[in-house]
Amino acid sequence: MVADERWYFMKEKLQRFMWGRYGNDRFNQFLMIVALVCLALSFFGLRIFYVLALALLVYVYYRMFSRNMSKRSAENQWYLKKEMKVRSWWQRRKKLFAGHRDYKIFKCPKCGQKLRVPTAENAERNLSARPDRTGRITNGK
Repeated sequence: MVADERWYFMKEKLQRFMWGRYGNDRFNQFLMIVALVCLALSFFGLRIFYVLALALLVYVYYRMFSRNMSKRSAENQWYLKKEMKVRSWWQRRKKLFAGHRDYKIFKCPKCGQKLRVPTAENAERNLSARPDRTGRITNGK
């Protein structure tokens, strides 16, 4: 019972300490992952990665315990915008690769517009699968 009371007391002290501080966000999580990767690379004898990992961890804790919430929030928003650009680029590539068997993509040399044309197998499959009078898709038989 005494251990539970000590745990509750320490938890309460930590909550009071963190009151008014920025805490953790997505940018900090990303920086911690990069620091862990650098730390793993440092095991292969690359000392520069060890120094980089330590510097990143110091910066993460600085951001976490900072009281300047507006500046930390602006940094997080900057990171989220960059992350969204990378994610949307990756999603476009993934979608493009998923349809590469069914479609051939041509690009206009003058205007740069992309045109997606079904391949022969895909066109044949689309022609044979048509909705009947009730709206159900049949194989055309």
